Amino acid sequence: MPVPVFSGDARRPFVRLDPAFMTRSPQDAAVGDALESVFKAVDHGLQDVPLAPGEIMIIDNLRSVHGRRPFTARYDGSDRWLRVVHATADLRRSEGFRTGDHGRAILPDVGLAHR
Repeated sequence: MPVPVFSGDARRPFVRLDPAFMTRSPQDAAVGDALESVFKAVDHGLQDVPLAPGEIMIIDNLRSVHGRRPFTARYDGSDRWLRVVHATADLRRSEGFRTGDHGRAILPDVGLAHR
């Protein structure tokens, strides 16, 4: 299903970009070329942000493109794993997904919660 890359206010748009899961339409080469241009522009502006143990980085997922470079885990105790915390400014969007006595915890529907 097609989704827009940019949405919302044109002066400060939301961005939805995931090259691994976005396919190009064979019917519209210009759109595919435009998408490739966006991917290249993002790749050109990538910055590494190393975090020390105990540091935290908060990213607005609607206005930022982020990721992690590929790596090969050694599983020998020297690997560093990221912990993920999700926060929202609009609890109504998660109505029905929240659990727990306080009603603020949202559990993923995939098996990643206990890794």
